[in-house]
Amino acid sequence: MNMSLNRRAILRSAFGVMAAGLPLPVLDLFLDGNGTAFAATGAPLPTRFGTWFWGLGLMPDRWIPAQTGAGYVMPDDLHRLKAFRDKITILSGFNVPLDGASNNPHNTGVTAVRRGLANVADMDLPSFDVAIADRIGRGTRFASIEIACSNDPSVSHSGRSVGAPNPSEVDPVALYNRLFGAGFKDPNGSKFVADTADLLQKSSLSATLEGQRSLMKKIGAEDRARLEQYFTSVRQAEDQLAVQMLPPAPAKACVVPGKPSSREPTTLVSDVVATHKVMVDLMVLGLACNQTKVFNIALTEASSPLRTPDNPTGYHQMTHEEAVDPKLGYQPHCAQIADLTMGAFNDLLTALDGIKEGDGTLLDHSLLFAHTDVSNAKSHDVNGLPIFLVGTASGKVRSGLHIDGRGDPITRAGLTMQQVMGVPVGNWGIKSLEANKAITEILV
Repeated sequence: MNMSLNRRAILRSAFGVMAAGLPLPVLDLFLDGNGTAFAATGAPLPTRFGTWFWGLGLMPDRWIPAQTGAGYVMPDDLHRLKAFRDKITILSGFNVPLDGASNNPHNTGVTAVRRGLANVADMDLPSFDVAIADRIGRGTRFASIEIACSNDPSVSHSGRSVGAPNPSEVDPVALYNRLFGAGFKDPNGSKFVADTADLLQKSSLSATLEGQRSLMKKIGAEDRARLEQYFTSVRQAEDQLAVQMLPPAPAKACVVPGKPSSREPTTLVSDVVATHKVMVDLMVLGLACNQTKVFNIALTEASSPLRTPDNPTGYHQMTHEEAVDPKLGYQPHCAQIADLTMGAFNDLLTALDGIKEGDGTLLDHSLLFAHTDVSNAKSHDVNGLPIFLVGTASGKVRSGLHIDGRGDPITRAGLTMQQVMGVPVGNWGIKSLEANKAITEILV
């Protein structure tokens, strides 16, 4: 193989994309041997999909309702969500069979829920939200938006591979600039003028994609996989630029917010929850203005360091070290942080439900999937992970239920989400995590 020729070919093929702001991935080839409807158009209102992640689970006897089906009593750890009980479906009793693999704390549960595997070494699969974004994300500026309130852009459970997560926005100002800064076109504005710079960028991207087929034949398998992910990003960028060349569809619920202030990163739970609320309010308006249809929010990393002002111990360490109060029957300080965490989740639901859209609210026209990494942080157990589904996906899903999975693989949840959102998939997951049956109780 002529290595210098291939280097030149790749750089020449990617030059237009790099100029458009998409950096080329690092390849082995470059390394040494060590290395309802809109009134104006009649088009249906869009259905959105989102995920919300928090670290360290919940205490099983404080979040699982005693009753199954409709009309369940909201458990203690979920009292902050009481106003949304009839819009929340609780999934309990869904497990993560390990097939002999070790339980890798704070990773195994997440990869099982989002990618359908317990051990990344078996196969590196995309997260299911990526398949949903591929299906419904066309026609918006962004296939998806990722947010992390931990000040670490690598905290993201969305991506085409574990090693290449979709980077998260961590600052409210950066999120505002992305959604409403340069390139934003008000869907309710009176005038539309296409930007010639968008046309030039789109031409550059198109030229790059034309050379993809011949280029992929000349490089190794691992580099082909990396470049395939890269060119998928190029195709998404081209689609987004195509959107920019057309007048945006009207969106009556769209309100352009004011620019927020930056926030200093801390581990105080009150600060993180406040930052989360600012980011959520921006994200929800981005949905209402049709900037994206898919979002992924991480309140914390899996091994959450959240703390309260009166206690310097981080949440993760506390889940292991705090004694169970003999009178209460649980760890009181851990319960306090879990309560504030669910308060942050309530902030997201309140923001989504507060925007009227068509015959309902933005929440009604969404399907929200909330999950964590472990069921019991003290033992790192991954069986019975808490999962909450909120919204009806524009009438496609029943809400307000408690469903006991009775030990079924947790991948039934991811399979169901994909099918509800129109992804043509009949089974999902590998080995004992392979699921071929949706959670039919929620389907309309």
